[in-house]
Amino acid sequence: RILTTRREAISLYREIWRYSALFLWHDERGRLFRDVIRTSAREEFEAARFEPDPEIINKLIITGRDCVQRTMEAFAARAKRLEAEGPQPPLRQ
Repeated sequence: RILTTRREAISLYREIWRYSALFLWHDERGRLFRDVIRTSAREEFEAARFEPDPEIINKLIITGRDCVQRTMEAFAARAKRLEAEGPQPPLRQ
């Protein structure tokens, strides 16, 4: 059982890492949003690293998977809307 939750946690972390590569814009502090997501995920995983309760671990994994799924659905919907709107003029800085 512990090995299974370990695999699930590693799988979730890798999924977050892969999907974060799609977030190529900068946040308000100038950091690449991809890096913000990755740093946040690492901190969350490290905080739960030594959690002994399998129920809590499973809840964390389920919550993490749900967040990834909702984020990617919103990302895909936004990309589809932008595609339907056509090309946008470049932003001036």
